[in-house]
Amino acid sequence: MTHRTTVLRISAFKFAPSAITVSAGDSVVWINDDAFVHTSTADSGAWSSPELAKGGRYALAAPSPGRYTYHCAAHPGMTAVLEVRHPK
Repeated sequence: MTHRTTVLRISAFKFAPSAITVSAGDSVVWINDDAFVHTSTADSGAWSSPELAKGGRYALAAPSPGRYTYHCAAHPGMTAVLEVRHPK
């Protein structure tokens, strides 16, 4: 089974793209392009990145299948969705 890597950018106080679908076990990488510190924090507590300064990266192996909403702990208005499906 091949795992893929999906990169999300944090820019202008937004996660881009704001919704993605990956397979369980795939790598998801957030990169902060903003001058401000941000996090990727699952609403459910499934993951929480450290604070990411400009250029900072956080990698996560996609958890078990489900729909995960997440936000930036420093800026709760920044929200997005990670859909995780069963691997093919």
